[in-house]
Amino acid sequence: VRLDRSGPALTTSGLTSGSTYDVGQSIVVTFSATDADGVTATTATLDQVRAILSGTAINIDALASGTHTIVITATDQLGNVTNTTLTFVVRASAAGLARAVDDGVARGLIDPGIQSNLQTKLLAAQAAIDRGDRGSAQNLLNTFTNNVSAQAGKRIDLAYAALLLNWANDLLARI
Repeated sequence: VRLDRSGPALTTSGLTSGSTYDVGQSIVVTFSATDADGVTATTATLDQVRAILSGTAINIDALASGTHTIVITATDQLGNVTNTTLTFVVRASAAGLARAVDDGVARGLIDPGIQSNLQTKLLAAQAAIDRGDRGSAQNLLNTFTNNVSAQAGKRIDLAYAALLLNWANDLLARI
């Protein structure tokens, strides 16, 4: 007779807890569980609300800046449970914001007619950051946020505009 009170062994890959990701990237997290008594369920949730499957890409362009959590839970046939928590941070760069604008156009969330104007501001802001010119970068990013605010709900999907503003304001706070 064997008494088993330990949960399944969990294995994860694709994400190192504590990592930082830029807008425009995606993360593919894989996970699996093993147990001598067999595994009955392995689940994962992103930020306590969104179920994710092992090997499925998580699009950073759908997440606000800041810390996000993935909780992976495995249960064996005896009801023993193991949880693993992974955290990651979304931090936008100006180049990442430019990729998000391209993604927004490709997904029909941003009118292609304003893409060039938004891109010009962001690429110039990235160049200013690269050369250490914080004042110019801040001015360009403020112009970008003003343009996004003016077009929110018009030529930019309202929810996507909120994400763009969130990412831009996060970047402004860090330069």
